[in-house]
Amino acid sequence: MTKRFLDLIPSERAYELIAGFAPLEVERLDPRKACGRVLAEDVTAPEDVPHFDRSNMDGYAVRAEDTAGASEHSAVLLRLAGSVAMGTEATVAVSAGTAVQVSTGAMLPPGADAVVMVEDTEEEGADMIAVRRPVVSGENLIRAGEDVRRGAVVATRGKRLGGSDVGALMGLGVTEVAVHRSP
Repeated sequence: MTKRFLDLIPSERAYELIAGFAPLEVERLDPRKACGRVLAEDVTAPEDVPHFDRSNMDGYAVRAEDTAGASEHSAVLLRLAGSVAMGTEATVAVSAGTAVQVSTGAMLPPGADAVVMVEDTEEEGADMIAVRRPVVSGENLIRAGEDVRRGAVVATRGKRLGGSDVGALMGLGVTEVAVHRSP
């Protein structure tokens, strides 16, 4: 007859033994070096995502009030004041009666509070557009912090970091995480 290799102990005794272990030390690492490690504290977003108001459509950044009354049969004409491409800073502002051409993801110019989709407009000469549908404030844009607010918990203490977690933390601008040392 062979001897069993397990000596069973009551669960209470097992918990006592585990409680007697010294906690693992904490170290701060670049997230890229923390894959597979367990977070020792919550990780918070260092900035808003996105960190600026941006267009959610190709179209024209406008003041929503300037589009009131626009329709297929009675377009509102706005003067084109410039354009903002994705990845560039908005250097032109929207004022009463003007519009700024924007691409999807572009920074919303100062003064704008909505985006008219390009499908709802027509070019009228070199510097005018005809708006054929009104928009309301906040339409077709993403506000700063709409995805993630600065200070929001994005990974919780006790989580083992995987590759996708590391990628997400890097994308959020997290440069250091507190993790438990490997035993």
